[in-house]
Amino acid sequence: MTAYSQRAITQGGLERLEKDLERLRSVDRPSLAARLQSARETPGDPGDNLEFLEAQQDLAMLEGRIAELEVAIANAWVQEAPSDGTIGVGSKVVVRDSDGEEDHYTLVGSAEANPRDGLISVESPVGRALLRAVKGDTVEMETPSGHRKLEVLAVS
Repeated sequence: MTAYSQRAITQGGLERLEKDLERLRSVDRPSLAARLQSARETPGDPGDNLEFLEAQQDLAMLEGRIAELEVAIANAWVQEAPSDGTIGVGSKVVVRDSDGEEDHYTLVGSAEANPRDGLISVESPVGRALLRAVKGDTVEMETPSGHRKLEVLAVS
C-alpha cells in the first residue's frame, strides 16, 4: 500500500469508524433485510410495491456506506499528535481569529472530520494552514468564506 492511498486518522477516530461499521453490519443490515423480506411478501407486482423499492434503495445505500467504511478502515494510518509542540493529526488547538473569537479544534484525518464538533481535517484550508504551526504562530488561509488569520494560543 502506498502512502498516497493511506489516510491519517486518530486512534479515537478509527475506533469510531469501527464501531459505526459494526453497528451497520449487526443492527442496521439485519433490520433492513427483514424490512425487505416483509415488503417482498406483499402480493402484487414488485415494480408497483413502493415499500419494496424503497427498501431496496435503502439497502443499496447501506451497503455503499459499509463499503466506504471498510475502505476507510483498511486505508487508515493511525497517527498520534506530535510531542514536540507542533500541530499535526491528533493535536488539540486553541486559536483566536482577527475578531478576537477563540475556537477549539482537534486536527484529524478527512475520514473523521466534523467541523461542527471542532474536528477539522488536515486537508481543509484551516487544517492545512495550522499543520506544523506552534503556539504563538499566526497563520493565514483562504477559505470559502474569505481570507482568515488565526493566532495559535495553545497546542496539546
